[in-house]
Amino acid sequence: MRRRYKEAIKSLTDPTATPEQRAQLAQRAIDNANRASRRIDELIPNGGYAARSMQDTLTGIVEEMKPYTSGDVLLAPQYRPVPRIPQVSGFAEFKAMQNTGLQRMPTFDKFIAMRYGDTEEYRNLLARYQNITDQRDWSAVEFNPETPIGHFANHASAMGFSSAEGYGKAAVDFVNTASDKLSFADETGITRYFSKSTGVFASVYPDGTVRTFFKPRKGIQYWEGQVKKYGTK
Repeated sequence: MRRRYKEAIKSLTDPTATPEQRAQLAQRAIDNANRASRRIDELIPNGGYAARSMQDTLTGIVEEMKPYTSGDVLLAPQYRPVPRIPQVSGFAEFKAMQNTGLQRMPTFDKFIAMRYGDTEEYRNLLARYQNITDQRDWSAVEFNPETPIGHFANHASAMGFSSAEGYGKAAVDFVNTASDKLSFADETGITRYFSKSTGVFASVYPDGTVRTFFKPRKGIQYWEGQVKKYGTK
């Protein structure tokens, strides 16, 4: 379907095409989209997030092709609005993330639900993926959601935090905004940070997940021990 849609767009922007030819091409693209939509309903009668995502893409194709079916789009190609190519499909994005070895990947069905709902969990997942593929300026994204309670219980009171949520947010803010940090990355890509002024230490995975955040009792001595143990030999 996507290949046919690209072919339709290419033909619609052909300067030699007549309005009647463009109308026929647009109608053919609409017919193909409607046929695919009916087929999805037959194969997945109960819907689901994956089906809804595909149906939304097909509906978008139909709506964007409609103006061309009347045959009156007479503007020269360089001035005529061109239909928007749908963004990468949910399945393609899921596989791209999966192929990077990104940690804590959800199941495909959950991924589609997150993506369709544009949830915070999806936005964090996307940011982590973009961090490890250099598609954005790197920054910490979140405290590891699998371990915040344990870290909060062990370190939060000494740092003045009353909630795991506040503790996790402070960890991300420290990595992203503290101006006086010392830092180094080990051979696995984990980056460690230490602030001389506050005595705070943090470590972060390459995808932007904060793994530790606390004030070591030995302060700078703890930091020097980390450098000696994990720094580049």
